[in-house]
Amino acid sequence: MITSLRNRIRPDDLKTQVRGGGRGLVRRIYLASVLILLSFIFYYTVGQFLFLEAYGLVDRDRSVVAAISNSRVAEVYVHPGQWVEKGTPLLKLQSPDVLMELGRYETRRGDVLRRSAEIQRRLQVIDALKPLAATRQAKAAALESTSTKLGAGGFASASHLAGVARDAYESARELAVLEAEEKSLKEEAEMQAKMRTDLDALIKELKSIYDYGHVGGVHAAADGTVGPRIADVGQVVRTGDPLLEILTGPTYVLAYLPSARAYDLDDGDQVIVTDGSSRVKGEVERRKNVADRLPSEFQSQFGAVDRREVFRVKFASAPPFALLSKVRVVNPASPSNVIALIHGAIDNLVERTLLRLDHHTPRSRN
Repeated sequence: MITSLRNRIRPDDLKTQVRGGGRGLVRRIYLASVLILLSFIFYYTVGQFLFLEAYGLVDRDRSVVAAISNSRVAEVYVHPGQWVEKGTPLLKLQSPDVLMELGRYETRRGDVLRRSAEIQRRLQVIDALKPLAATRQAKAAALESTSTKLGAGGFASASHLAGVARDAYESARELAVLEAEEKSLKEEAEMQAKMRTDLDALIKELKSIYDYGHVGGVHAAADGTVGPRIADVGQVVRTGDPLLEILTGPTYVLAYLPSARAYDLDDGDQVIVTDGSSRVKGEVERRKNVADRLPSEFQSQFGAVDRREVFRVKFASAPPFALLSKVRVVNPASPSNVIALIHGAIDNLVERTLLRLDHHTPRSRN
């Protein structure tokens, strides 16, 4: 006896049955994934020309310490990252060239001193002879005047007049020679004094740099932090080779703008500096309007050498980035910055939720 009826699935009408919505959901997920992928490709292809996305390096002003002559590094007193003040001993050099230069300057200084002493002795002699020569010249001129009057009256012979004129000439010439020599010697004495002053200053400077073999041959010229590269003990350096760098002044970012861009960037514009994990606010300090080749860290391995416009960004607060680290300078309204802010907000929300759950979870009592 039939008590109830129920529907049975017939195998011949499976194609005409209404399906659920699962297939439509898969289609929407697929389309959304394709759209996100295309947006990602578009942004990373032309995004840097539409939004500020400039790469740069964290840097500071540098004071380079270089070798003044062919030298050998004898000792090093500092290490990378060390803070030094002006005048701090950095390293000690051994340079035969500097010693030879010091020897030559000392020899020249000795010649100058000897010549100055000769000039002073000659001036003393002139000071002693000059009054006598002046008195003699005055007497000879008076005698010549008297003899001329006597000769006009016929009371003096021609030979006597000639002798008086010769004595007057000799006395005048001797006085003129002494006066001219005195003037020339005084001018030479001034030149010798200036030369001696210059030699003393040069010798003092060379001794202060080389320190005459004592500790601390090379000193810091400014306050700052020692750079990452320092010459090794025993290394032989040539004239002009860098020994180390001292990083001075505040930290900044030296970034590079693409030449073809659809946005403007002016001094004072607010930007965000990020290395992917940390983010710091900054301000465009100076656009140099000069194109320079990108550092090797940013150059493409397969394309031509890229050159971009250089600009500088100062930090609004102390940056967490290491010196010479790679960073990106972005506009606060750029998509990458907005995505990073959303990602950070989600992370903070998840972290607060987990802390709240952990706080409300009852703990078992032993």
